[in-house]
Amino acid sequence: MEGFLKIGDTTFDLNTSALYSSAGVMDNEDNIGSLMLGIEATFKEGIYDGEEIKPEISIYFYDMNVEEVSEMVGKSIELNDRHKSIEREDFVLLLDDEAFEKYKINVLAVENGEMHIEMSGSIIKDIDEWPLKTVDFYMDCWLAIKTI
Repeated sequence: MEGFLKIGDTTFDLNTSALYSSAGVMDNEDNIGSLMLGIEATFKEGIYDGEEIKPEISIYFYDMNVEEVSEMVGKSIELNDRHKSIEREDFVLLLDDEAFEKYKINVLAVENGEMHIEMSGSIIKDIDEWPLKTVDFYMDCWLAIKTI
């Protein structure tokens, strides 16, 4: 496993322990024969906005409408509604649990028990602050595939 997360101008390396970072795959009980994908990615400590943080991205499961993990390659997930992100309980841990303003996830490859994930979008820096301030992010990681 390898990868990084870039938030604004700050880059964090992936925590390569499979215990902390993985592409979770499970059967969809509501759509028999279809697999779901969820993402857990933690990153090594670094300085962001003058604070030492250890970022984490958590994306709850999406139905990918495929029967095999290999069929996820080329598939995308897009969310453009911060309220839906909060409702789904997708989050990014920076200084606190922050919400996504929007994101797009691309499954680029599946090889040797790992999934190559690319994710980009914007994060709400502080959900309680008005007006909302966002920061762009980009993640590019090979994550261990964990069957749940």
